[in-house]
Amino acid sequence: TLYDLFAVVRHIGGINGGHYISNCKNPVNEEWYEFDDEFIRHLPASSVPSTSSEAYLLFYAKRSSDEQISGKRDIVEKYLTPSLQRVEETEKKNDKVYISLYWALKWNTFTNPGVVCNLDVACEHGLMQPSTAKDSSQRVLAVTKDVWEKLCSYYRPGPVLSSTAACKQCLKRKRELEQRRLHEQEKVQNDDSKKDTVWYLISTHWVTQWKNFVQNNQPKTGRGTWLGVLPPGEVSNKTLLDDEGRPRKNLKIALHYRGINKKVWDFFMETYGGGPAIIRRSLDIYEKEIQSK
Repeated sequence: TLYDLFAVVRHIGGINGGHYISNCKNPVNEEWYEFDDEFIRHLPASSVPSTSSEAYLLFYAKRSSDEQISGKRDIVEKYLTPSLQRVEETEKKNDKVYISLYWALKWNTFTNPGVVCNLDVACEHGLMQPSTAKDSSQRVLAVTKDVWEKLCSYYRPGPVLSSTAACKQCLKRKRELEQRRLHEQEKVQNDDSKKDTVWYLISTHWVTQWKNFVQNNQPKTGRGTWLGVLPPGEVSNKTLLDDEGRPRKNLKIALHYRGINKKVWDFFMETYGGGPAIIRRSLDIYEKEIQSK
């Protein structure tokens, strides 16, 4: 089995700091280019530092010796390549289907690109995610239905995308979530300022999930979701209690649980449900339990 080098990441500097530069081969013109922050320049193939000590990551594409796979790719290329070359002409047709440019890139690079998948651009309703619709020309490629059917016959079909219009249902859902975040945050901030004679103790883990939702704190790694952080599940205090309903050992305020007043607790129960209620005179979870009325 043979592999062809198509990208190198170089590290320049020492163990305490440095700079990264990438060298990538353009699959269209087979030429190499160097990417150094905002600077891009053509690079002779002989200058690609694949064996240099600066080479940090090397990326290879497998050359398939499997005649069946090679034959499949030849047939698909026969259908797909003309479509790639006639983008504007295909766009004018009514029987077109859109495929993700990300999938097309995988097809061009990998031996097997996997299912013809549009999940990076399509929503659950089979339309464009509003966040990708605004620059659809850089996200998807129009192909005729016969090309789509040929691709699916070889690689299995994913979600069909027949329009680049932004999904109105997703837009509505996003606005509803934005309004809900604002409402819940204002409601809890207002009710939390009111004094009470008892404390309702609640899992810090669940409160953190709720805060991530109302503040829309997307994960720092990964792609996240266009809708933003989704609401948490029901309130769960079961992690604070053993099988007999008594507080587990070594629980600490703030680290494992927090205290809220009855109005905030009632709001959470009405909105999310769950429980059970853990009521105390103070913020000490190990003091005598108070029964809820």
